[in-house]
Amino acid sequence: MDAAMTEPRRRPKPFQDGVSLSFEAAGASWGNLSGTERVLRLLVGVAMLAGGWSGAVTGIEGVALQVFGWVPLITGIAGWCPFYAVIGFSSRRRRTPAADPGDCPGCRLPGDRKG
Repeated sequence: MDAAMTEPRRRPKPFQDGVSLSFEAAGASWGNLSGTERVLRLLVGVAMLAGGWSGAVTGIEGVALQVFGWVPLITGIAGWCPFYAVIGFSSRRRRTPAADPGDCPGCRLPGDRKG
């Protein structure tokens, strides 16, 4: 095998303000939908499929609901949206590492003794 295929992919180093050129959400290796958006997509997908299958919506609109209702349902289940991945967007909250108290001279933690 080629050496480039066996080596792990290097992540770009973030700039000073923490912004990086990586499209991958910080702290997340997979998934680009927040929990709220996943639940909303699940509900919308189920409602679309139910509307199409129950006959509440007929004609071409009913068929469209039956066909396209799977998209929000599957993306909600998976927690990943391919369109979001293409444009580099994520609705997941980015986790930031806790600040090191040594970086903040005026910050003190409870229980720290002065001296």
